[in-house]
Amino acid sequence: MTQKLRYQVTQVFDGFELRHYEPFVSVEIDSVGDWLQAGNRAFQPLVGYISGQNQTAQKYAMTAPVLQTNSGSETHTVSFVLPVEASASVPAALDSRLRLIRHEGGQFAAISFRGRWSETLFDEKTLVLQSKLAAAGLKQTGPALTARYDPPWKPGFARSNEILIPVAVPQHTKE
Repeated sequence: MTQKLRYQVTQVFDGFELRHYEPFVSVEIDSVGDWLQAGNRAFQPLVGYISGQNQTAQKYAMTAPVLQTNSGSETHTVSFVLPVEASASVPAALDSRLRLIRHEGGQFAAISFRGRWSETLFDEKTLVLQSKLAAAGLKQTGPALTARYDPPWKPGFARSNEILIPVAVPQHTKE
């Protein structure tokens, strides 16, 4: 079973949920191209890292989701989340394009959906979630992340995807 990013649902709203994510470590790379091209180009260096192309030749199991966000015009940051047990000691990458990032975790709004990977679909779902956040009085505190949970050979209609948006959660939110 593929290890997934750990979280607890803290509140359920109409069409989305608030989650508290535990701290985690990811390996990430900036990749140029449209959303799909950037994701495809980033894949090989990221797989290389978890396959042992790092300073200690440590291998890691694939986890989910693969995270991606817009980081500039035609530039995207793509991340593999490392297994929880890797968080204590993570070897440096041999590929200078890769960065290891320790994330504090925190509050995210999440909307789940199925479908093929397309920038248009992810953009539409991001707008839906942003609209729901505004209606709920929640403030977005960072860029939206696309989260892909399935391998590319899985049929598009069966793929699990999410949009994750970091939010500031007031002490008393209403459903």
